[in-house]
Amino acid sequence: PLNRAGDAPYWHARRADLQRVLAEAVEARGAAEVRLGERASPGDLRADLVVGADGVRSGVRAALLGDAPPRYTGALAWRGIVPLARLDPAEHPPVAAVRVGAGRHFVSYRVGGAAVNFVGVVRRPDAATEDWEQPGDPAALAADFAGWPRAVRSLIDACDAPRRWALLDRDPAPRWTDSRTVLLGDAAHPVPPHLAQGAALALEDAVVLGRALADAPLRLALARYEAARRGRASRVLATSRRQGNLLQVGGPAGALAHAGLR
Repeated sequence: PLNRAGDAPYWHARRADLQRVLAEAVEARGAAEVRLGERASPGDLRADLVVGADGVRSGVRAALLGDAPPRYTGALAWRGIVPLARLDPAEHPPVAAVRVGAGRHFVSYRVGGAAVNFVGVVRRPDAATEDWEQPGDPAALAADFAGWPRAVRSLIDACDAPRRWALLDRDPAPRWTDSRTVLLGDAAHPVPPHLAQGAALALEDAVVLGRALADAPLRLALARYEAARRGRASRVLATSRRQGNLLQVGGPAGALAHAGLR
């Protein structure tokens, strides 16, 4: 579905669908072999360049920098996707809806034209596993958003198998490249989901990296890529952290913060 933020149109898409479209486009050009869902270890492959696009717990980043593990932010996220056929479409129009409250917020939007995706973020001191495939208890999810608007409760009630994961954070890597390795997306600059820009930044990184590699020798291309992307990634990270705090402010201060966000 097409949405609009100010004068800028944007699209809601399932990541699996986007990945499939990109993989099919690469294969159609015959430029590379695509093998999804595989694991690689040292010695398995030889390459001119290794691109670490493997997320906040990046093994490539650890090999490059020896970094400490990411830190728990104090919030966990519930995630689920519900067929639109199980819902009242009037309650879930094709827009991104953000509902806010003290210590929690709930985001929902249509994906693929026939389903509604949701993410509910709750402040909680106990850490949970950062894993999109960790099963969550539907009763615990319902309890976390008890008394919220009907559109929220209808989504939760229709979701048989929610997932939950801890929201992790770390500062941008002090360097993103060496002579033959480069970090991209959350591996280089993890961004909390409060602006919904993590995947978007990774796609931007990929475009800039691809252009740099087409226009310059490898080491120069990697240096140009990092120089071009570091400032923007840092700004989005700072804004996303601030947005996450503003979304969950309660009381009179929360009313002011939410009016500003609106």
